[in-house]
Amino acid sequence: MSKASRFALPAVPAVLLSIISVQGGAALAKQLFPVLGAAGTTSLRIGLSAVVLLAWYGPG
Repeated sequence: MSKASRFALPAVPAVLLSIISVQGGAALAKQLFPVLGAAGTTSLRIGLSAVVLLAWYGPG
């Protein structure tokens, strides 16, 4: 049985968690724009989201 089928997050908490994630990431990105620029900040956000998805849905 895969991880996804063992744990199901109800819709409302899932939406709230995604809102917090997007807004928190945007708040952190705002601080990184002067240091990394737009391309660097975007790359960092995409890279971190890939790591989170790999940890959650990764092989095994």
